[in-house]
Amino acid sequence: MQPKDTAFQPIPGLKTARFAGMPTFMRLPHLELDNPQADKTDIAIVGVPFDGGTSNRPGPRHGPRQLRDLSTMIRTTHPRSGVNPFKLVNCADLGDAPVNPMDIMESLDLITGFYNQLSDKGIMPLSAGGDHLVSCPILRALGRNGPVGMIHFDAHTDMNDAYFGDSKYTHGTPFRRAIEQGFLDPKRTIQIGIRGVKYETTDFDWALDQGVRIVEIEELFERGVDDVMQEAREIVGDDETYVSFDIDGIDPAYALTPLGRGVSMGVHESQSRIYENQLGRSRAFCGWLYGQMRDAFGDFGVADEETFYRTVNKLHQGFIRTEADEVQYNLHVLLRFDLERALIAGDLAVDDLEAAWNDRFAFDFGFAVEKPSNGMLQDVHWSVGLFGYFATYSLGNVYAGCLNEAMRADLPNLDEALAQGDPSSATEWLNEALQRHGGLREPRATIAHACSGVEPSEGPLLKYLEEKFGEL
Repeated sequence: MQPKDTAFQPIPGLKTARFAGMPTFMRLPHLELDNPQADKTDIAIVGVPFDGGTSNRPGPRHGPRQLRDLSTMIRTTHPRSGVNPFKLVNCADLGDAPVNPMDIMESLDLITGFYNQLSDKGIMPLSAGGDHLVSCPILRALGRNGPVGMIHFDAHTDMNDAYFGDSKYTHGTPFRRAIEQGFLDPKRTIQIGIRGVKYETTDFDWALDQGVRIVEIEELFERGVDDVMQEAREIVGDDETYVSFDIDGIDPAYALTPLGRGVSMGVHESQSRIYENQLGRSRAFCGWLYGQMRDAFGDFGVADEETFYRTVNKLHQGFIRTEADEVQYNLHVLLRFDLERALIAGDLAVDDLEAAWNDRFAFDFGFAVEKPSNGMLQDVHWSVGLFGYFATYSLGNVYAGCLNEAMRADLPNLDEALAQGDPSSATEWLNEALQRHGGLREPRATIAHACSGVEPSEGPLLKYLEEKFGEL
């Protein structure tokens, strides 16, 4: 799929180092609203650096700047769906909405004015705050031609009437103001995850009286995410809908922690490896893929499903790690890891690296490297200063072996589904057992938890390789 407009593509991390250049959201182009290119923008990522409405935890004003910096790690394609959103729509960083940190009411007007301009250009905003009060002026702009619906993830309703006497515009009041002022349709509003102790229930009661659907955290746990989200879709329908995530949607005990991020590079790599190898190169999935390719291309030179499976999993001599078969892949990783460790320890001089690589490769693989591009220069890691994590590729393989063993024990009919080209049961298992827990546990504990308490080891991977390639 070709990009809708190449001018709107994120800067690749292998073209410009992630720590270099101007930090924009997701390494997208930065455009001012008066730039003619802005008119071509479908989705604008906008910062709203204002926290003048907060009553306790100041600092969200710095959120947009921090998110821009952290988002430099973005990669374009989702690993499960295969969707690259940047090829479907034009996305750009349109900077920050103007604010006055000394004046709440002027800030609300300034933010509304900025979003009015976005709306006039037909640009859909993706906003990063800021405290939750910024939703109020955003809704004023988005709902000026008629009230919008809302799906809201939070611990609190933010439907209070006032804070500290008669302060009507705070982080706890935005959606009450939006409903009162006619920008938010309460009957098309659902709030999910509401929890915790309360001073009183007036906000809750008022929202229910207006027709707002409130799903407390206990109901969410009892019904499950899929069921609740189906109801949310039914409530908001197909009309314009505002989606809001408050950081309170994460338990405050884990706020400002890595809980919502990947737990480690090794666990992260396990997800790539299990899809590529244990699922994607399985006999069942290869059989389905063979049929798809035959239907699309006719006779493409492979006689049958079994031959295709053996071709996909053929062992071969090769210099390049990324092209290696499953058996030899880890030899490539261990070679580089050992040399890297020697470099860091001062036991190996950089000038001697090429010779050391070639000698080790000949010893491990049994044939000689004929040029540096097939040897020490084949990966970008060292040339861009990336040291210390290369071993996580093999660690990911080990973890994938453990996960595959546990998953197949829980899903005895997995191969039947894969033979139909359907990996959804595997995806659901990985999501439930592993992915949804984020960084809650240490890496080994994360894998052990997914594997019903069995500690990770190399055993399942070695067993998988021996059984698969012993047969082949």
